[in-house]
Amino acid sequence: MRSHSPWRWAISAVTMVVLPMAALGARFETKLGMLDPAVGQSDGVVFHVRVLDGQGNELAALLEKPVAEDGFRVVKRDLTRFAGQEVVLQLEVGPGDKDNVSWDWAVWQRPVIRSGEGMVLLDLLQAFEGAEVGYILDGEATVVGRGTQYNSGG
Repeated sequence: MRSHSPWRWAISAVTMVVLPMAALGARFETKLGMLDPAVGQSDGVVFHVRVLDGQGNELAALLEKPVAEDGFRVVKRDLTRFAGQEVVLQLEVGPGDKDNVSWDWAVWQRPVIRSGEGMVLLDLLQAFEGAEVGYILDGEATVVGRGTQYNSGG
């Protein structure tokens, strides 16, 4: 799933999930990286994963990972504490240490929620492809299309 740092505090991607399966030891997993042309051109990006309640209140910050180099990094975060809750999993990419969004093409590779036994419970890429895609700018949400228009695999 491709993503780009937002301008003026927009949110890059938000996915609603229900986590009754978290009691099974569910975890969020993905690989993080930057598209090849961006490496060396960008000041890097910061990947964020947050868990929000249904009203948008942050319950937990699961990840804040700066990335500026080539290659992918495996990320795994435990979701067990959200067992039985309906939550929003917010995936966001922000600018690097110089706050410059130029060349900030980032990749979430195969973001999934897995059970404790390793079975894929939810493929977030599939959820993204069926979702409306847009941005939030100065507090106003704008839909620009569907996920299938903005994903070239991942």
